[in-house]
Amino acid sequence: ENPTSSPTYYSTYPPTQNSVENPTSSPTYYPTYSPTQTPTENPTSSPTYYPTYSPTQTPTECNDNEECYAFASGHKIIPVCEWVKKALNRCKFESKLYVTPESLPKGSPLLRDICPKSCGKCTL
Repeated sequence: ENPTSSPTYYSTYPPTQNSVENPTSSPTYYPTYSPTQTPTENPTSSPTYYPTYSPTQTPTECNDNEECYAFASGHKIIPVCEWVKKALNRCKFESKLYVTPESLPKGSPLLRDICPKSCGKCTL
């Protein structure tokens, strides 16, 4: 018989007895053959030979910067944090006004940024 021009709602042929009572084993043919080669060679080595066991410096470590210096009375140069410890209200002072220009670290607008331990800025 000729095929219909469009899909039909019902099957044009009734099922055969074999299709229900005696099904064939499934699948009748192997679907594919196994690959002829492995997809990749052995994995590459790790980026590093030995892993690190712990950070070299704890992230919560809080120390004063001992490389910054201040002009104290009489134009004597002393470590800035030593000068700050003598009067903790100095923690709120602007760094650029008290620290020698060559020892002033970038990103430290106030003396408490240079001397966090002396100024009580450290949290445990």
